Amino acid sequence: MTDWYALTVRGGQELAVAGQEGGLPRYGIESYLPIERREVRVRHVKGVQRVERPLLPGYVFAALAPSDWALLPRIAAVRGVVVVGDAPVRVRLADLERMRRIEQEVAEQRGRPGGRVVLVRGTRVEIVGTAMDGWAGTVANDAGTGAGRVLIDFGLRAVAVPLDAVKRIA
Repeated sequence: MTDWYALTVRGGQELAVAGQEGGLPRYGIESYLPIERREVRVRHVKGVQRVERPLLPGYVFAALAPSDWALLPRIAAVRGVVVVGDAPVRVRLADLERMRRIEQEVAEQRGRPGGRVVLVRGTRVEIVGTAMDGWAGTVANDAGTGAGRVLIDFGLRAVAVPLDAVKRIA
């Protein structure tokens, strides 16, 4: 029987851990890395460039059977499993399926909500128009520069969110 867990990985190594080169699939472990795809303007380059980056930098989801735990130290970029106290935290399958569905929907139709929101620490917000569409969280820091950090209710970490990608929760 396998359960899903969030693994912590070295920064910038998410694709290597979730991909085929020495990562989890090489050891027969199913993995999931939520990706945000964007078109960005690059300085001194005409046009736009498509970039893919992890939606939750530093984390990869993995379906681990009891026999898989011994394999994790063999994967160099894996730091460990997200724990609360001493217990590894299981990720609900429903949360992963929701993230996958939203990621797909956003990839198919990239919409941006209108209006801007002033983010103030402690404000409850809902993320909209990104791969995390519909997720709720709390603003973790003030955002005077156009992007703030929102601690999503999923609880892994605060993620940078553009001002036009959130709306207040009444």
